[in-house]
Amino acid sequence: MPLFQCTLLLITLCATAVTEPSPTTAPSGAATLSHTSWNDLLQKNVKDGLVNYAAFAGSDRPALAAYLDSVAAVDVASLSRPEQLALYLNLYNAGMIAAVADRYTPEYSVVEGKMKIFSEPLIRLGGETITLDKLEHELIRKGFGDARVHAAMVCAGLSCPPLPSVAFEGNTVDAQLDACMKHWLTDPRHTRIDVEARRVTLSKIFRWYAKDFGGPDTLPALVNKYTGTDVSGFEIGFFQYDWRLNDLSPAGRPGAR
Repeated sequence: MPLFQCTLLLITLCATAVTEPSPTTAPSGAATLSHTSWNDLLQKNVKDGLVNYAAFAGSDRPALAAYLDSVAAVDVASLSRPEQLALYLNLYNAGMIAAVADRYTPEYSVVEGKMKIFSEPLIRLGGETITLDKLEHELIRKGFGDARVHAAMVCAGLSCPPLPSVAFEGNTVDAQLDACMKHWLTDPRHTRIDVEARRVTLSKIFRWYAKDFGGPDTLPALVNKYTGTDVSGFEIGFFQYDWRLNDLSPAGRPGAR
């Protein structure tokens, strides 16, 4: 199968891991939150992992704000662990997009102001306002200990993992995380395997958070698991990180890495 067809197939697999989002429910069975509105926004404004920030900054800003309001009102403790993880991942991505939309110009990058966008209290949850850093590093990374979340949290740069075009759901989040890892590690914009040179080039996220993945020595096995290519003994390198905005908007940058 040609490479571009393979890439499109993987995008479809990641995007269709949930085809009909269902309400997130508490253990009692009472509906507490639906991710449907966020799913609809993703379907409308995300393509090939890139984001139409102009739409989120304009006509779709009220719908995004309404979704974030609904998340802020949820009693997280009443949710199951998978539902909590799905909520946190959706909140990170929606909160990141809202923060960028509030600052949006085609030239904007999250590195502006020494990356203060990550350390400002912007995320409303459970009666308090926290930072994107706290949501990522304390609630998600430390709270769940699952390295696959790095494939699901998208920090608005071109080198960030591709943003899924569907919302995460508690009953499918495990399969979705596997699909997103596979998409990330088989996307030639983010992973390059040179069999002849015996070299693999990966996202710097795998270097920055090597401990989350079990240490540098585990990376060949991880690549093998998600790509089906045995890279044992290959040299591991890392792409320079591109912090330009992952913008799909006509006024923004093109989608090429």
